[in-house]
Amino acid sequence: MSAAIATLLAALALGSNQPAEPVRMSASIGGERVVIEVRDLVRHEAERVVQQAFEVVSAHLRSLSREDPQSALARLNAAAGGGPVLVDGDLLILLRKAVDYCYWSRQAMGPLGGSLYETWAEAERPPTGGVLRTGSQEAGCSNLRFLPDTSQASLSASSSLDLRHFASGAAVDRVATQFAQAGVLNAWIEIGAVVRAIGPGPSGKGWRYPLPLFAGMTESLDPVWLRDMAMAAISAQRHRFRFGDLSYPAYLDQRSGQPSHGVLGVLVATPHAFDAQALATTLMITGNREGQMRLGTVDPNPSALWLLGDGVSEPIINAYKWSALSTR
Repeated sequence: MSAAIATLLAALALGSNQPAEPVRMSASIGGERVVIEVRDLVRHEAERVVQQAFEVVSAHLRSLSREDPQSALARLNAAAGGGPVLVDGDLLILLRKAVDYCYWSRQAMGPLGGSLYETWAEAERPPTGGVLRTGSQEAGCSNLRFLPDTSQASLSASSSLDLRHFASGAAVDRVATQFAQAGVLNAWIEIGAVVRAIGPGPSGKGWRYPLPLFAGMTESLDPVWLRDMAMAAISAQRHRFRFGDLSYPAYLDQRSGQPSHGVLGVLVATPHAFDAQALATTLMITGNREGQMRLGTVDPNPSALWLLGDGVSEPIINAYKWSALSTR
């Protein structure tokens, strides 16, 4: 055996004997707090994998930016009305899934609300009437079409893509895929209001997730334990359209162009983060009655919680299969 091979084998043996060491890092990317923890790799490997995960998140969120004219999403918006264009494979998959949510929600929420959100963000007073009707038409699910058996898509001339309600979940799932390829079996991924828990967590019973305190609440709900599960916890207070003393939740029903009302927050747990974020946003917009009806068609069936009220008094809690989650 050569000396070089002997040295390599010795190094590998030494590395295999090193204990796994948890590595947890956080940063702000694209205005979102990102927290990533890996627990089942030796330290130098965990640090490398976590650093790569931050790079994946940064590149993904940058590619979906509406403001960056060089982003994949902005280039597709710029080609609106010009016929079919070639779309990157990852973006194409994301758009297909987002359009599926548009049809599933009967256009309450989808990827084509760019004009509506821009109208509300730039208005000096709450928009009404014709401008909202036009924006709702531009948000129609059929305004983005995919050419069969190709990687091409066409966007109607008047429509504008906006993936704010899908981007964080998609990034979380992309990191989870990277971790699976790297052999990571015990990890936490958090981007803004969306998390995904992989494996047994620090204690072996899953990852403890303290539920946020929503407006009007005097104390938080019991924490839940997540294992190989994602959760989105969105609040009507976090993102607002503001007009002087008036403010409205920045979650628009794309059928009417009007903001959601009566829902203070929504939590959804399901296996994939993309679905958790998309479902939670839809349920924020539709409310609990329509939302529960639509959840009955989702497979696998998620767990969901609505917090209903005015933000001043204690909210009313409406649950859908929430007891399926472990709270102890």
